[in-house]
Amino acid sequence: MAWFELALALGMPVAEAQRRVSSAEFVEWLAFQTIYGPLGPNRGDYHAAQLESSMVNIWRGKSQKAVGLGECLLQWGKKKKQTAREMFTIAKDWLLRSGAIKGK
Repeated sequence: MAWFELALALGMPVAEAQRRVSSAEFVEWLAFQTIYGPLGPNRGDYHAAQLESSMVNIWRGKSQKAVGLGECLLQWGKKKKQTAREMFTIAKDWLLRSGAIKGK
């Protein structure tokens, strides 16, 4: 955790957080995050991933393997250009799962 993450979670600018939070308290926040998970916006990413993996697993076919939480987490800073085939496969899968088209 960096100062900006704690400042976001506390709803104050970084400079104010650094003035108001002692180094001892900052270490306690680090320990809290280690035990209970991320603070602030990062926590939202985990919640969204839990919902997404649950929904995908509810609607998956019997022959499809279950999707894990890690597969649904946003990957920040990692950019991979998708091929046209990958985009087609994703779109087709979405249409099949939504019931907009039928197929195998």
